Amino acid sequence: MLINYKRMTPLDIIADGLIINSSVGELRPIPAVIIDSQTRPEISEFIDAHINQPPGDITVQWGEQAFSKNNLILLIIASRPVKLEFGIRFNISANYALINGIIRSNAMYLQTGLKGDKVSNRIGTSQILLEVGDTGFEIKWNSILLNFLIKNFKGKGFKKEQAKIAAHKEISTLNDLLDIRQNNIKNQ
Repeated sequence: MLINYKRMTPLDIIADGLIINSSVGELRPIPAVIIDSQTRPEISEFIDAHINQPPGDITVQWGEQAFSKNNLILLIIASRPVKLEFGIRFNISANYALINGIIRSNAMYLQTGLKGDKVSNRIGTSQILLEVGDTGFEIKWNSILLNFLIKNFKGKGFKKEQAKIAAHKEISTLNDLLDIRQNNIKNQ
């Protein structure tokens, strides 16, 4: 899918976290994102429409932001109950665990809010669960994440081999966190 980002200004993340809901996702942690939609109030209306109507049709696509090696965009295209197209900007340095969580969970909760809002303070407010299924981006993401972490550890003084080991360990820890609840349920 060719995505034209020129006509879109991606929205920034105000806050993120994990939500564990006993009725959704077999108690696995699902990432939650609060975006600043003051310039796009129709996104709040889109979320409200989803709450009061049957599930809609949404397509998602990950992509790299033009002229930025440190940002990814999650493009969301809704055709029902409201036609809408918007992107969410993810800064790899600040949001690598969040991005990894969304890709591994194949889902995320989406809310709108204001600067200073936190996921924990907005439980029970309007939010939707978006399926972020396999878009073919996971293989590329695994490479981006590994290279980012290796570079990060080398910047902290690790030698090349130590940085590779530390990066793989960090990825394993991130993935274990997302799998812990699901594994506990299977073992009961």
